[in-house]
Amino acid sequence: MPHGQHGPNWLFNAEGTTNRENAGRLLARLGRELEESNAVQLEEFRVELPEQVELKIRHERTPHGALALKITLEWGPDAGRPESRGIAGLL
Repeated sequence: MPHGQHGPNWLFNAEGTTNRENAGRLLARLGRELEESNAVQLEEFRVELPEQVELKIRHERTPHGALALKITLEWGPDAGRPESRGIAGLL
């Protein structure tokens, strides 16, 4: 979908409330997986990354006024079916 249009552009989405410690554990696990291979496992979804990615780290205020720390890895376009669920399955 072109930039500026609304709709789900994500292929996998997990959201929910957790504590800082669990969030850190999840980020550490994903980091270890990336160091050891070219992929991370998100429940039954395997996300394969190329050798070179664009890394973005942002601390920003959301449109609703909350603070956010966003860590993004970007690479070429992918095709796939969007999937959304709660964060608990990843923790």
